[in-house]
Parts: sequence; C-alpha cells; structure tokens
Amino acid sequence: MSGLLLWTERRVLVADRVKHGDVEPGYFMTVHNQPDDVEAFRRFQHEVIDEFRGNGGVVGGAFDGSDLLLLTSLGARTGRAHTTPLGYLDIDERRVVIASAGGSSRNPDWFHNITANPTVTIEAGSETYRAVASAVPADDRDAVWAQVTAREPGYAEYQRNTTRHIPIVVLQRIPAATELDRARGLGEFIVEVHRWLSAELIGLLEQLDHIIASEDTSTPIIPPERDIHTQLRAHCLTFCEALELHHDGEDAGAFPLLADSYPGLAPTLKRLSDEHIVVARAGREIRELVEAYRPRHGDPGELRRRIAELAATLEAHFAYEERTIAEALDSIAPAPTVE
Repeated sequence: MSGLLLWTERRVLVADRVKHGDVEPGYFMTVHNQPDDVEAFRRFQHEVIDEFRGNGGVVGGAFDGSDLLLLTSLGARTGRAHTTPLGYLDIDERRVVIASAGGSSRNPDWFHNITANPTVTIEAGSETYRAVASAVPADDRDAVWAQVTAREPGYAEYQRNTTRHIPIVVLQRIPAATELDRARGLGEFIVEVHRWLSAELIGLLEQLDHIIASEDTSTPIIPPERDIHTQLRAHCLTFCEALELHHDGEDAGAFPLLADSYPGLAPTLKRLSDEHIVVARAGREIRELVEAYRPRHGDPGELRRRIAELAATLEAHFAYEERTIAEALDSIAPAPTVE
C-alpha cells in the first residue's frame, strides 16, 4: 500500500477517534509506531479546524454528518490556548464531550487543561461562546454513560480497552455580556478590587523602599521618620483590612451563588477558598511585622521581602481567580453599587 493510501486510510481511523472523544499525537504514534505520523496528525487536526472555521462549523469527508465542535482550553502548565476538535452529544439538555482519547490508557491533554482551567471557548456551528467545562460527578456518571453508549456504541468499545473510567465532560454555557441586562457584572467588580489591592501592595513596597534608602548610612539626609512610618502603618492597616473583607465577602457571598449556578466550578471554588486561608495568614503576619517595626531597630529589608512574597502570592491568586470564575460571576449578579 502506498504511503498516500496508507495515510488516507489512517485519516478515516483518526476521524472516527476525533468524533469519539479526540485523539492526540502520542496515542497516534503508539498505535502506528511511526514518529512521522505525529506531525501528520497535527497537520490533519489543523486541517479539520481550518475547514470547520471556514465552512460555518461543517466538516466534510469522514466527518460528514457528524456533530463536531471546537474546544479551546488553556494549558494546565503553560497557560497557552489549545484548540481541539471533538464530537459532542446533547443529553438531558446538557452538551457533553467524552474524554475517551480513543480508549487510550490516559486522559487527553485537553481534559487536564479543563481540570486546571475550567472556563473554555466553544465553537459549534457558526456560534462561539464561553462555557464552564467539568466532569460529570461519579454518582451521576453511570446513568449518563448509559445514554452516551446507547447513542454512540463506539464509546463502550473504548471503555473496554482501558482500565480508567472515561470522563464525561459537561459544557455549561456562560451567557455573554450582551445577553445580560446590566452595565457591569460582579466579575468585573472583583477584577477592579483586585487592581486596587495590587496598587495598595505596590504602595507598601514603595514606602519600604523609601525607608530602606533613607536609613542607608551612606545617605546623608534622612526624611522625617514619623511621617513615613505612620503612613506605612496606616497603609498596611487599610490594605490588610480590605483584603480580609474582600475574601470574606467572596467566601460568604459570591462563591455560594456561583456554586449554585455552576456546580462544575466546585473544585475551583474549593481551591480558591483554601488559598484565602493562606493569604489571610500571610496578611496577619505582615500586619504584625509592620506594627512591630521600629525605625533603626527593625529590619525593613526583611519586611519588604515578606510583603513582596505576599504580593507574588496574591497576584497568582488574583490571576487564577479572574481566569477561572470572573466571567461566570458576571453572569450571576451585577456589580454592587459602591458610594
């Protein structure tokens, strides 16, 4: 069989795998044992994506008549966007995709991505929308799986080929801002609070830089200590109290609302709540350090180091929170009125 005919035959095989939950280059090379096939598969996948986008969500050939969508997720490690063509089913008014990887022994990369970053972009037909992607809970999986395999028996074969429980992923649509009757959403408000808190931390670090510079023995002129240190303590008190109020408000108010509307975000909200505990502990420690600091007797360099550590932790926390839940928050409540 010529190389072209062999690859054409394989395209049909890969098309079947894509329709039934995605195939990845690693799986394809394992099956065919030819490293060149990995690059060929990538080209084939890009051809499918290009045809989908250029033809209003319709792909011909081996995909003719198939229900396909494009799922764009953020890499769990890299944060880079990855687009994957997948077959989908609509079951009990829920759109689902199956992380079968053609019966491979491991979950596909896109599933690892949505576990870390559940907010994804979906292209279906000529429509593009944002969604929360989450695995069907274990206590519901068997019932949904029965419906999946009744409609698409090929998935049952894939399950027989692997010892892992193939995940079923629900894609819960997030209403777009244009569909909501509000000027600003709760997610936008939280992003604004994050920016203010970040600016407050920068202000603390700048004041400490001023103190460190002024107490350098090589600096002949020392600014009045009372003014800068009083400002530092007041600034820290304002920041620490605001941070505690912000996270307490999320844990007690925004997060329960979000969990009710988007059950698939439960693991993400648990992680964020756990991070709030760590951040609160660091904030209390910094407040104690600032309040105990005395000019010429304390170590402003150590204080600055600890605040810089908190700043890095907070920025990572804010970025994850904004990436995973801000859009969903926008959809459930308007921004509060602050006077």
